[in-house]
Amino acid sequence: MTRYCPCRRALFILMLVGLAGLLGGLCSPSASVWVRAVPARAAQAATPAATPQPTTGQPSGAAVSEPQQVTVGLYLSEVHGLDQQESTYFADFYMWMRWRGDRDPTPTLELLNNVARWTLTMTPIFPKPVALPGGETLQQFHVQGQFYEPLLLEDYPLDAHHLRIEIEDSTYATDQLVYVPDTAQSGISPDIRIPGWRVTGWQMAVHEHAYETDFGITGTAGHHTYSTAEFDLNVKRPESFFRWKLLLPLLIVLLLGCSVLLVHPAYPEVRLAGPATALLTLVFLQQAYTSTLPEVGTLVLLDKIYVLAYVVVVGLIATTILTSHWIRGDEANAAKAQRLDRTAAAVLIGLFLIGTAILLIPVL
Repeated sequence: MTRYCPCRRALFILMLVGLAGLLGGLCSPSASVWVRAVPARAAQAATPAATPQPTTGQPSGAAVSEPQQVTVGLYLSEVHGLDQQESTYFADFYMWMRWRGDRDPTPTLELLNNVARWTLTMTPIFPKPVALPGGETLQQFHVQGQFYEPLLLEDYPLDAHHLRIEIEDSTYATDQLVYVPDTAQSGISPDIRIPGWRVTGWQMAVHEHAYETDFGITGTAGHHTYSTAEFDLNVKRPESFFRWKLLLPLLIVLLLGCSVLLVHPAYPEVRLAGPATALLTLVFLQQAYTSTLPEVGTLVLLDKIYVLAYVVVVGLIATTILTSHWIRGDEANAAKAQRLDRTAAAVLIGLFLIGTAILLIPVL
């Protein structure tokens, strides 16, 4: 006969209780898992409602403390691969952050206009932020990556651009953290060379970036503002590129087209061949430079100059047809036709030069 053992019954009950606790822990979400499910920007907006704030020793209703200031500096050492079709470029620079306070801004910084994120390298210079003698904390980074900045080509080929690097905190709003530009120590390397472009300077500024959204967290303010630091490298296309490679061939074509007016009006076939050849040449020249540009949806500066050139060629063709008609009607009209040729040549060339000057004055 089996004897009853109270120890076995107690052991069996303990095992059931432990199994129930284990199943309950697996089925209920933990606090850490819930926090990670909240977007980075919205998590800090929802934190006051979900987690009690630590006491600061201030009485209720006390003034809110000032946001932590973070000094941001940048030294640009190299820029290459500027692609006007894609509006992208590669940059190599050193960046540093210096601050006072317990909040470390380095884990939450974000390079807003970085593209091809898999190619970005941001290497900390120090294994962890270092304390400076003045009481501030410093961290430095060596950054290499591809960045995007829309190139506005309305003034092509005399266009100027700002190659921008945008730095923003991804978590702390302006009531908690603001950037201060270190313009005294920031700068660019004197060895920066960009083929086809001339570096004209740099500038650095800080502004507020507002997001008109609550990032999916209902019950919070739908307006969040973050501090953004911007570093601009100013570049401009050399004027010699426009004068010698674009404008000079255009002027030669127009002058050769106008030279047919020196031919006697009695040879209309020869006179018509010149403007027709000039027209085809203009079309090919325009296609040559437009193939290097992206689709801008509007006329660039050089397109407007070519419109004037087309007007000159059409004027030449019209003059040639009119004078040929006069000669066929009466040979005595030859002197009259030649006077019209000289007048038309002067008016058309003058129209092109004056129109071109008017277009160039705002960009020079």
